[in-house]
Parts: sequence; structure tokens; C-alpha cells
Amino acid sequence: VFDIVYVLTDGRDKTQVIANLFFAELFRNSQAGRAAAIVVVLLVLILPILVYQVRHFRKEEAAR
Repeated sequence: VFDIVYVLTDGRDKTQVIANLFFAELFRNSQAGRAAAIVVVLLVLILPILVYQVRHFRKEEAAR
């Protein structure tokens, strides 16, 4: 999502996604610690979805 939103809008017009926030904090504001915290939050949000998808995929493969 990051590249599409960034290229099309450059983060303007209320199109902020968490990846854009990370990019802005790290490269525009030089806040590496805050950017790292944002990435950790992103990881915590994505990890359960990833685990669910892997388990679901393995169940489907086992059923074949």
C-alpha cells in the first residue's frame, strides 16, 4: 500500500497509512526511534493475520 499512496498523493489529502507515517518520521523528521516504534506496532498488527493465513493455507494443503 505504501508505494501506491506515496506515488499518487505524497501523503496529502488525509491519505496517511502507517507505512507513510514510518517513512515521514524516519526520512523527513529524522526520528529513527519513533520510526522504529511505528514499525513494531505495524509488526504487532500484521503478525496475527500472517499466522492465521499460514495455518489456513497448511490446512488446505493437508486436505488435498
